[in-house]
Amino acid sequence: MPKTPARKNIEDLTYEEVAGVLAIPVGTVMFRLSRGRSRLRELLDAPAAAVPPSAGAAGLRRLK
Repeated sequence: MPKTPARKNIEDLTYEEVAGVLAIPVGTVMFRLSRGRSRLRELLDAPAAAVPPSAGAAGLRRLK
């Protein structure tokens, strides 16, 4: 599991705290989380046939 989302979402740390723990700039934390959310949104919105198995999202489905 990537470190940035885990620290921010699971451990409930602030952007500044995540940056301190990982020794990276706050802007990098924000960028990585934004990219991760965008990628997850793409995977969840894509039809199942359009998501390559290598994306690791074969079992992901949007819950309504």
